[in-house]
Amino acid sequence: MKTEAKGLKRSSQSRVRAASAPSAELRVDGRPTANTKIKNGSAKSAGVTVKVKFGSVTVKVTAPSAAVVKRNVIAGQMALARAKARILKPGVRIASKRGVPLFHADPDQPGRLIRELDGEVQSGHFVDGTFKTA
Repeated sequence: MKTEAKGLKRSSQSRVRAASAPSAELRVDGRPTANTKIKNGSAKSAGVTVKVKFGSVTVKVTAPSAAVVKRNVIAGQMALARAKARILKPGVRIASKRGVPLFHADPDQPGRLIRELDGEVQSGHFVDGTFKTA
């Protein structure tokens, strides 16, 4: 008896998910392309269909429910809060490895580069793809 109840519960949950799942259709120049209908849900889905154009490509999808949008907005805000400290900190950290040069612009002389290689700092520029010191 319990096994049957679990089975009924699972099938009703999957029907609910299937009914609310979006479907999509891809069109190029207004014509559907071969094998582009993507259906994740039931044909009885009551969602609103939205068309989005990218040049000559039109994508027709079922709009998500307000609950799905709200859940995704909250998830996005939480992700942004986790990344906020790193986003606001300026600069890029580049770990130097032995034998691998790091180049950056010379702030005192426009057109020159500074090369840092194995603890040695040199100023110069590239000639035919090779770094030449000044």
